[in-house]
Order: sequence, then structure tokens, then C-alpha cells
Amino acid sequence: RLVELSMLYEVPIEPTNWTSLRQEVAKFSPPVTEEARQRFISLFSVVSPLGPALRRLHELRLLEQLLPAFVHARGLLQFNNFHKYTVDEHCLHAVEKASELDADTGWLGDVWRQVRRRRRLLLLALLIHDLGKGYEGDHSEVGAQIARDVAPLFGLDDDESEVLEFLVLRHLLMAELAFRRNVDDDSLVLAFAREVGSPEILRLLTVLTMADIAAVGPGVWNQWKAELLSDLYNRTLQFLDPDANDRGVDLKRVEISSLLGDVDASEPLARLVAGLPRGYLRSYEPKRVVEELTKLTNLPRGGQFIAVQWQPDTSTISITVGLRASPISGVFHRIAAGLASQRLEILSADIHTLDDEYLIDHFRVVDRDFVGPAPKGRLSEISKAVESCLENEVPSIRRRWNPFATEMQAAVVLPPRVQVDNDSSVDATIIEVFAEDSDGLLLALSRTLYEHQFSVRSAKISTYLDQIVDAFHVVDFDGAKVEDSVRLATIRRALKEVAGSGGNSKASS
Repeated sequence: RLVELSMLYEVPIEPTNWTSLRQEVAKFSPPVTEEARQRFISLFSVVSPLGPALRRLHELRLLEQLLPAFVHARGLLQFNNFHKYTVDEHCLHAVEKASELDADTGWLGDVWRQVRRRRRLLLLALLIHDLGKGYEGDHSEVGAQIARDVAPLFGLDDDESEVLEFLVLRHLLMAELAFRRNVDDDSLVLAFAREVGSPEILRLLTVLTMADIAAVGPGVWNQWKAELLSDLYNRTLQFLDPDANDRGVDLKRVEISSLLGDVDASEPLARLVAGLPRGYLRSYEPKRVVEELTKLTNLPRGGQFIAVQWQPDTSTISITVGLRASPISGVFHRIAAGLASQRLEILSADIHTLDDEYLIDHFRVVDRDFVGPAPKGRLSEISKAVESCLENEVPSIRRRWNPFATEMQAAVVLPPRVQVDNDSSVDATIIEVFAEDSDGLLLALSRTLYEHQFSVRSAKISTYLDQIVDAFHVVDFDGAKVEDSVRLATIRRALKEVAGSGGNSKASS
């Protein structure tokens, strides 16, 4: 309790009192109770210097009673030319390096401040990340087992336990990629993004990587390493959250406003432009944005438009669907069904809800049944298929037969990853799916969300080589963020099952 008060009020313990305390603890070591462990872990959430408190507890040998795995690390030498400290000192130093980011005004300080409620997990991971050293086997794998043992000691739930284990097991991953690989290779960054799974975990791993390196010894962390880590962080974030990079967006908004001319600020068109999501602005040219929004705001209530166009620059087909005050439920999975019914391969998709009244969806697809520009009749056929799925019950999807079309590739080489992020957005739950691409997978995922009563507010669907990275911003059918942990665990399992089956269980039923 004395150490706790010293930390909370940032007041040093009076030397005479500290000497007396050390003598008493040496004579009689107090038992570790559940209350003591909970008070200990609560220190990791306090915005105060944690390092001095941990050092005090370590000096009293109370830290190793609260955290038994620390016994082995006390004074443990590291026989290499890299580390300058013993294992216990390195771990304590790493916690201090992360805590120092409170005063950092650079990009790492920004990342640290976004960690929020996961801060205690990150600091706990730093405290135990190297405790697997000195045993037989890979120290990261041994450390992961230690993390599994530590989690129940402090009452961590399943999600927190999984994050803690991942951070310890893969604590070297980001450094190896940032400093030893060419991060201009998108396939490497995509594989890393797939393993990380969400912007939240990326932020945790980024800070952990910096703190781990900085705690190796004086001068080990430098500006060059910071720039390399920043490059990997931003490149990975583009896979996990394409809306994260805001450069140029404000200039586009100004250009769009100039195209509007004398449109009154109270008009729906001006309101939509003022509140456009940055991802929408980033993805499309100002002239196209104005044309689409003009068409959208001219719709009557309950109206819709569907635009299907051949894009010669990319040899793809773009499908834009706009709706105003639509009574239709499950719009996203209905559109996906219409496209799947035409045997179209979806390369990317995004959906935006504007002003709580308008909905606009963009899809970019490849038509396997045609080589070269799609004829007008084919574009009309696609438009009618989407319209039919919006107006009627979604039909069973059968594969279009064409003896000259390429065959679909067998799906699922790597197991799918599904991450739920409830921290990054205030208004929505973010569900991210990494999986091998397969026929009808997007339809199966979107239908699964709908069947579990999740409404897709916005989405970013991307295909890279043979993998898909789907980020769904979802709410419940009442428009509220989903906080129920049981419900989130259920949808996570359901999406993993669908992604693992390549979408076959739902898309063709």
C-alpha cells in the first residue's frame, strides 16, 4: 500500500520508513492475496510513472511473489553483445521506456495515447516479455506459456489473455520486419497485417517494439530506427485501416466545395459534402464525388440508383449503388448476392452511410466470363441482378457456367483471423477478417453479420493477391455500438467458421 500511495501521489517514500519496511519484509514476507494482486494490476492503468513502483516491489522481493515467473529472471545475465542489462532490469527498463511516451510529442507519443484501456496489458506484456529466457527452447514460446499462466492470476478475461499471449509470443516480429526486410514488398506487409489483425493490436505491438529496443542499452534506440518503425506502422495501418492517412483529403474537400458553387449550406448536397467520411474523399476524384452526391440527393425518399461502368484503366467494372431513406434491410449482403449471382470477383468494396439518410456503396469487380471490355448487355445484366436482390428475397446463388472462364482457386491455405476492435471507434464495433479469397466469401460474411443482427454501417473490403482483408464497421439493428462480450464472441466464431470454409456453407445454400 505504501508503494501504491507513493506512485499515485508521485511522492518519494521517506528513507527511514523505507529502511524499516525492508527490514520487516525481510523478517516476514506477507502472504499474496487476491486483493493484493488486483491492487497490483490496477497500478498498470494509472497515468503515473509505473517504473519506480515496480522497482520498489522488486527490491522488497514482493514483485516475484506477485509474479512468480520473475524469480528466475532476477540477476539473469544475457550472454550476447546486444543486451546491456540483466533480464529483470531489461524488463523493468522497458516498462519505463513505454511510460515515458506520455510526454512524447512525436508519432510514437500519439500511438501510445491511442492505446487507452489496453495500456495495462501492454505494460504487463513488457514486464514479462523476456521472462522465457534462461530456459530450454525459444524464449518467446516459453514466454507465451508464462503469459498464459499469468493471465488468470490477475483475472484477465479470454480476450485480454489472448492479446497478452500474442504480444509476448510475437514481441520480436515487428522489429525483424522493420529492420531486416524490405517493407516496400506489399506481400510481406500484408502477411504481417494479417497476423496482427487490427489497428489496436498494431498500436500495442508498435509501442512494445520501441520500448523493448530502447531498453536494450543506452543509445540503441535512435532516429533511424524510429523512421523504419514508423514506415512499417503506416504501411500496415493502410491494410488494417485505409482511412487512417489523411494527407490530401482536406484539399479535396476544398476543391469539392468550389465545384458546388453557390449551393446553399442548408441544402442536402452541401450538408453531405461537409460531413463526408475521409475514406470516401480519399478514394474518389472531386468531380465524381459531386456527380454521385447530386444524383443521391435528387432521389425521392425510398429511391435508389445503380450505376455499372467499365473502367478501361484497370480492366474492371465499377458498381455504384445509392439509396435514400431505404426501408430495405441487409443492403450490403443483398448487393454482394447480386454480384455473386453473376460470378463476379469482388476486388474491393466500401459502403458509407451519410447524414443518417443516404447510403452509397462502391464495388470494384472482375468479370471472369469476359476478356476485355464488358459489352453493354453484360453491364445491364449486372445492374438488373443487383436491383433484383435489393427488391426481392436474396436467391440461392448458383455458379454461372462458362467453359472458357477460369476456374475458382481452392480456398483456405492459412487459417482465417477475425479480430473485434471496440476501442478505435466511438460509435461502431470494428470487425476485421483476414482469409484466403474464395468464391462467394464476401456474400457469406455479410450474410452471417446480417443473420446475427449486425448492421454494416461502413465497410472496407480489399483483395490483395489471394487474400482478402475485410473491415466491417457494424452496429446492432437499433444503431448502437455492440458491447456485449458474449455476442461479440459468437459473431467472431461464426465469421471464422464461414471464412474457414471458403464461404461455401452459406454462399451456395
